[in-house]
Amino acid sequence: MSIRQKKNLIKNNKKNNEENNKKNNEENNKKNNEENNEENNEENNEENNEENNEENKKLSKNEINELNDIEFHKNNYILNSHFESCYYCVNYSFRFLYKTIKFVIKISGVYLLWIFLHFCASYLYTKLCVPTTLLGLLMSPFLTATPHCQGLRWVIYNGANIINNMWIVIGTWICSNIMGFNKNNQPE
Repeated sequence: MSIRQKKNLIKNNKKNNEENNKKNNEENNKKNNEENNEENNEENNEENNEENNEENKKLSKNEINELNDIEFHKNNYILNSHFESCYYCVNYSFRFLYKTIKFVIKISGVYLLWIFLHFCASYLYTKLCVPTTLLGLLMSPFLTATPHCQGLRWVIYNGANIINNMWIVIGTWICSNIMGFNKNNQPE
């Protein structure tokens, strides 16, 4: 039975109970008027009203319970659908974030390695190949020809070039996203 049918059934029951109460009250009033006894009339009306009120209370409790059940299931469905949509949204967001971070680490891992190598090579070159003393000044022409200094210079030079290229790639990617080019190299 659908929710609308239950509500209509409850409304019809209520109307029938009210009509029956009115009929009972009218019949009791007619009987009491015929007898012309006010005391009996009042007592009968009170008894009938009490009986009718008890029936209404019983029905109204049942009706209230049914309406509460209907509202509970309706609200429960709304809450469940809301939580479900929130779950999918959060799940999708975290999956997207995880895939993005994984992709960025794969791509930027090489660049991060070169940044680290450039930093270390620059520091080591100043310590090993260009000492800061007078003796270091005199020995520098001889130290520049050593293999470790040549290797450090190579790492510094190529590291700087790769870092420059990294910034060019990042700038190109940002510009292409801002301008909105699709896979066919046509503006959207």
